[in-house]
Amino acid sequence: MKNILVTGGTGFIGSHTIDALIKQGFQIRCLIRKKDNLGYIQEHVDKKRVELAYGDVTDLESLKKAVKGIDTIYHFAAISGKQNIPEKAYWEVNYQGTLNVLEAAKNTSLERLIHCSSVGVMGNLKTIPADESAPYNPTNTYERTKMEAEKAVLKLIQKEQFPAVVIRPAVVYGPRNAPSNMARMFAAIKNRTFFIVGSGNNYWHMSYVTDVAEAFVLAGTKKGVEGEVFIVAGEKPYTMNEIASEIAKAERVPPPKHLPFLPTLIGSYFFALAHRLFHLKVPIEPSGVYFLTNHRAYDITKAKKILGYTPKVGLKEGIIETVKWYAKNGYL
Repeated sequence: MKNILVTGGTGFIGSHTIDALIKQGFQIRCLIRKKDNLGYIQEHVDKKRVELAYGDVTDLESLKKAVKGIDTIYHFAAISGKQNIPEKAYWEVNYQGTLNVLEAAKNTSLERLIHCSSVGVMGNLKTIPADESAPYNPTNTYERTKMEAEKAVLKLIQKEQFPAVVIRPAVVYGPRNAPSNMARMFAAIKNRTFFIVGSGNNYWHMSYVTDVAEAFVLAGTKKGVEGEVFIVAGEKPYTMNEIASEIAKAERVPPPKHLPFLPTLIGSYFFALAHRLFHLKVPIEPSGVYFLTNHRAYDITKAKKILGYTPKVGLKEGIIETVKWYAKNGYL
């Protein structure tokens, strides 16, 4: 029986992965801060399936205590999809936090570390669908910090044959993903304040969270995958028009209208200036315009062949379940 440590286990992908691991019969230790809400894992804690280790990825000593007796580490803790977060915080948590996890894990009897990266490390894609060999091309602070964290993991793998696996999830959606940029997008479509920028024919690759969680379980249990990087996403990408229309249909509102690309981009620079000068909340900044209009489509062949990963939840089904959860929990 493996003993597993999960960082970021109270969050979106982490909590779903804990659910999947517990179904497999694993014993979980979850690194949490004292201020964390245990909501998604509270039942597991009550039933003694999850043990709590108080600490923080920014506190190396707490990590060293948490990894004692651990066979496998799942590292999810990161800042993403939050507004008005200082750039320094991204570097402290996403990058330095990962370095701390690696330092705490070295010279232990660890069998494997599974690091949650992001397809964002590849940023704006030059060709689609992109596979794991696509070059790094981050476009914002989140993507840059995730890139540097991933590089640190890969460097340790190459230098010391450290037993790690890197998973790059694509655009992950599903229940529990709130507050987040995705939750704001669903709410804006419901409120008819979301606009498709440009033609809407750019491709996005959505990943339903339970499929992603299953991929992480496979990354921790499949033999011989140490040192590998895997992109994880849904069965196929869809255009922004198709995705927005499916969300609108599930929310019983008309599909979003379009805004022309160039005027929207120019306006976003004025919004960005207002945000920097006056700390105002603005509807969109340039990075958001590019994020909504660039292609984000990926090739998941490697994960299918080597991990045995098979996405099970289709776009329509996933969106319906997500809308139900958002509505039930007051996000719509």
